[in-house]
Amino acid sequence: MYVTRERTNPGIFGSSSYTAKICKQWECSKQVLCDVVTGERCDLPINECASNPCKNGAQCLDYVSEFTCICLPGWTGKTCNVDINECNSNPCKNEGQCVNELNSYRCKCKSGFSGTNCEINIDECANPNPCQNGATCSDGLASYTCSCASGFTGKVCETDIDDCMSFPCQHYGTCVDGINSYSCICAPGYIGKNCDEDFDECSSNPCMFGGTCENKQNGFQCRCPKGTSGKLPEN
Repeated sequence: MYVTRERTNPGIFGSSSYTAKICKQWECSKQVLCDVVTGERCDLPINECASNPCKNGAQCLDYVSEFTCICLPGWTGKTCNVDINECNSNPCKNEGQCVNELNSYRCKCKSGFSGTNCEINIDECANPNPCQNGATCSDGLASYTCSCASGFTGKVCETDIDDCMSFPCQHYGTCVDGINSYSCICAPGYIGKNCDEDFDECSSNPCMFGGTCENKQNGFQCRCPKGTSGKLPEN
């Protein structure tokens, strides 16, 4: 037994009216419109899945006067026609850009970040350390800074500071740059770190027979006592 609708005023044009009726198999005729069955005798159940209402590979389950779609992952809606936007949960971190894909998502990370959700801060100081000559590297966001050891400068501490730039060597001494240091090759007659001391040629007491030594630049002069002569004086 089925609940059906019977056309009571068919008409040729315009709308028709219907009344409810208990449809028995032997009572059905062409004048009866059955809701849940088909066939001239209302003996065939209607398959709601016959029209393939479920989209995108979904499974259709037929019921009385209705159907249900079992959606594949990534789809939703009555007929599984709506792609679920996996980016709605904002999975990408650190200002990463989310790209929705079928049953998944992909994050486009900003410079300096990596990982599925851009959750990893890339260590710019690792593998290898960009800072040279014993400098200390400090990681930042898509950047790094080098704290240079004494005597070096530059973005990665690659440049040896020229300690001779200040011209520390005096009296025409020649400066030789080192690492965070310098040395001076002094002109004759001068000594000291910066060639700033006059070498005392009289320190070895070169004058003989009581001569008085007078220090000169890069030399000396002996003032001889009476009765002697010569540079030292030796006669």
